[in-house]
Amino acid sequence: MSISKKSIQQVLETAQIEDVVGEFVQLKKSGPRLKGLCPFHNEKTPSFTVTPSLNMYKCFGCGNGGDPVKFLREHEKFTFIEAIEWLANKYGITLEKTVYSDEQQQKYKEEESLYIINSFAQDYFVKQLHETDEGRKIALPYFKERGFREDTIKKFGLGYTPYTKDGLLQAALNHGFKEESLKKLGLVSKSSGMDFFRNRVMFPIKSVSGKVIAFAGRIMGNHKKAPKYINSPETEIYIKSKIVYGIYEAKKSIRKEDECLLVEGYTDVISLHQNGIENVVASSGTSLTVEQLQLIKRNTSNLKIIYDGDAAGVNAALRGLDLALEQDLNVNIVMLPEGQDPDSFIKQVGATVFRTYLAENSDDFIFFKLRLLEKDADDPVKKTAMIKDIISSIGRIPDPLKRNLYIKECAQKLQIDEAILIGETNKVVKAQVFNRQKEINRQQREKERKAATDASFPQEPPPFLGDGEQPPPDELYSEFASAKKTESKPSYFREREIVRVLVQHGDKKMLTEDMTVAAYVVSEIGETFDGFEHEDYRAMVVLCRQLVEQSKPVNYKTYSIHENDAFREIAQELVISKYEMSPNWITKKDMPLRSQPIPEENFRRDAIREVKKLKLAWLKKIAQQNTERIKKMPQDDIDDMLKLLKTQQNINKAITELTKELNQVIL
Repeated sequence: MSISKKSIQQVLETAQIEDVVGEFVQLKKSGPRLKGLCPFHNEKTPSFTVTPSLNMYKCFGCGNGGDPVKFLREHEKFTFIEAIEWLANKYGITLEKTVYSDEQQQKYKEEESLYIINSFAQDYFVKQLHETDEGRKIALPYFKERGFREDTIKKFGLGYTPYTKDGLLQAALNHGFKEESLKKLGLVSKSSGMDFFRNRVMFPIKSVSGKVIAFAGRIMGNHKKAPKYINSPETEIYIKSKIVYGIYEAKKSIRKEDECLLVEGYTDVISLHQNGIENVVASSGTSLTVEQLQLIKRNTSNLKIIYDGDAAGVNAALRGLDLALEQDLNVNIVMLPEGQDPDSFIKQVGATVFRTYLAENSDDFIFFKLRLLEKDADDPVKKTAMIKDIISSIGRIPDPLKRNLYIKECAQKLQIDEAILIGETNKVVKAQVFNRQKEINRQQREKERKAATDASFPQEPPPFLGDGEQPPPDELYSEFASAKKTESKPSYFREREIVRVLVQHGDKKMLTEDMTVAAYVVSEIGETFDGFEHEDYRAMVVLCRQLVEQSKPVNYKTYSIHENDAFREIAQELVISKYEMSPNWITKKDMPLRSQPIPEENFRRDAIREVKKLKLAWLKKIAQQNTERIKKMPQDDIDDMLKLLKTQQNINKAITELTKELNQVIL
C-alpha cells in the first residue's frame, strides 16, 4: 500500500512538534520556545530547542534539526512512511492508501521493515499464550503464580513460544516474510535454521515510541544446561546498551514524578507497574551504559536505584554510578531487606509500605559509599582505597558547586583535611578535562581534514563569454547563469543565503506594497536561478520563481511541508536562529534599537544585501574566469584581446560599485 499525497500533506500540517518531541524528551518553557537535553548527543546543559511557532526542533550543540517527521526518522530510525503512519495514529488521521500491483506487492513484502516482523512475532507469541492448550497449561499458570493479572499481561504484551523447532519460522513464511529477515532479527538461528526462542515465556522489549525492537525469553521447566533468560542478539534496530526495559510504559510517569526508579529484572518492572508504581525501568542485569543514562536523563535528573538485599546487590550498586554522575544525574541508592527483590517485596508489603520504604531508606550515593567505608574503618589500606574511590566519584560531577558540597561533607565525616580532598579531587577533574579536550581536538582535526577535501575548487572554471561581441554589463548575470555547472562548494554559501531570505521573509512586503521579498528577489536575479550550482538550492529558487509568476505566496510553509525531503530539511535548518534579541532591552531597560529596525523587521535590508552579495560573488568569479582567458589568449590576437580587456574593465567597474554599496573593502 502507498499513502496518498493528500494524506501526507494532512499529517504534515496537523503534527505539532512540541507534542511529538514531548513523547521522548522532557521539555521546559523558555520564552516562546521549549528546551531540553538533546536526544541525539551527550550534553549536560540543554541546547535542544523546540519552536512551536515554526513547528520544528533544533539542537545548537550537534546541529540536528527538523520537523516532526525528521525527529521521528532520526530518533526512532523510522522510514518516511513509518513516521507518517505513527503521526497519523497519534492524531487520529485516517490515511488514504492505494493498492499496489502484484509486482509492487511482492516488492513491498521484500522490503518489510524489521519492526513489522517483530510485531508479527509478538502477535504469534501472544496467540501461543492464550489460544493454545500448551500456552494455557504451561505459560499462563507461570504468569498467574507471579501474580500478574490479565490486564498486566496484555499491557506488557507477554507471550509464549512452544517447544517446536520452527513454529514461528513456518508461520512467518506463510505470512510472506523471508527466512533471511528472521535470521537478521535473531528470531531464527543462523546455524540450525530453528526458532531461536523455544519453550519460553516471552517479554517484548520496546523502543521509546513503543515499537517492538527485541525479545527476552525465560525458560519453562528445569533445564540445567539451558540459560534461564536469553535475549535477541543486537540488530540494526536493537542495541542493548541504548535501551532500558519498560521505558515506553514508564516515560510519562517518570516525567510526572520527576524521578526514575531503576530495578534489575523484567518481572520487577511489571510487578511494580501492576501496583501503581509506573516510573520504573530495568537495566536487565547489565551494568549501566552512558546511552542508557542519557535516555533516563532526557526524562528526569533524579535516578533511584533499587537493589536486592544481598551482598551481590551491594557490589552491583556501585557499578555504573560514576557514569551516572558524569551525566549530572542525582543518584540515590535503596537497599531492600535481605532476601528480597522489588517483585517479592511489594507483594509482601503492598504499594503503600513499599513507597514509604523507598522514601525512608534512600541514600545519596556518596553517603552510601561512606557507610560501606565505615565497615573497614580500622583497616588503613582498605580505607585509603575507598577514600580514593569516593574522590574519583566526586571528581566526575560536572557541577563545581555540588562537588564542593560533597567534599565538605566527606571531609567532616572522614575527619580528613578538606584541602587534601580538594587537591585530590582537582587532579581527577583536570585529568577528565584533559581527556575530553584531547577527544575534542581529535574530532576537530578530523572535521578540518574533511572540510579541506570538500572545499576544493574546480581546476578549470567554465568560460562565460563567447568569442563574439562583448555583452553589456547588465547581461553578465544571465550569461553566467547559463554556464556549465561546477562543484565549487564556496559558491553554495551565497546561494544558501538567497534561499534563507526566501524561506524566512518570502511573503513579507518590500517598501513597494505590491511587491513581496520573493518577487523582489525574482525580479533582480530570477533569470539566474537555473544557474545555481547546488542542486537543491536551484530547485528551491526555481519553485519560488514559478510561484511568484503564479502570484502565489512563498514562505517557510512553502518548503516545510513540501513532499521533497531536502526542501523540508533545508527550510528547517534556515528558519531558526540560535540567538534572538531579548525583549528586556525595550520593556525593562527602555533601550530600543535606534540605527536600524529590530531583527524581525530588518528583512528588507537583508534581502537587498543578499541579492547584491550574490551578484558580487558571481562577478568576482566571472572576473577570475575572464582573467584566465586573457592569460591563455595568443599575443597576436589583438582584436579578441581588446574585447576581453574591455569586458574585464566593465566587470571590475561593476565589482567596485557593488563593493561600495556593501561597504566592503577590495583586497
